[in-house]
Amino acid sequence: MIVLKIKEVYGNVFDYADTHDLAHCISADFKLGAGIALEFNKRYDMAKKLKEYKEMTDYKKGFESPSCVYIHGVYNLITKDKYYDKPTYESMRKALEVMKGMMISFDEEGALCDIAMPTIGSGLDRLDWFKVKEIINDVFKDVDVTIVIVYDDMLKLNKFKLRGEWWMWMDYFIKR
Repeated sequence: MIVLKIKEVYGNVFDYADTHDLAHCISADFKLGAGIALEFNKRYDMAKKLKEYKEMTDYKKGFESPSCVYIHGVYNLITKDKYYDKPTYESMRKALEVMKGMMISFDEEGALCDIAMPTIGSGLDRLDWFKVKEIINDVFKDVDVTIVIVYDDMLKLNKFKLRGEWWMWMDYFIKR
């Protein structure tokens, strides 16, 4: 039975690196100079690894937005071309779909590796997290995987949980 499980927790996304693959958003220019991308770069030297990987392959299309590049347990979701651009909900969806395809192609034993991610696209990129979360649910609805959403702020976690419950109740009354 296919069951997508989304868990929402407070903490540090890097605490999950030993047991989960990680995912975050980047630009196709690999600047990784601010926000959570900067932290990924500091911990994994990710900009250097992405540039080396790009030089080793002739597959340049994979480094355009939207796409995804997997390096050492990290899905780098390319959602925009330049660091100063803003992603769209469509580029987020397409990057997540590429990630999903990669996950399925990596799956050899019938058990996908669980994913941990911050509230992707909703920090410096300014996308509405509630909409991004709906996209994540939609893209992965037919995949048996656990996705852990790691909030770095307890207030944000509670705000989104309350907002989600509010929408759930509104949806309930509208359908009646």
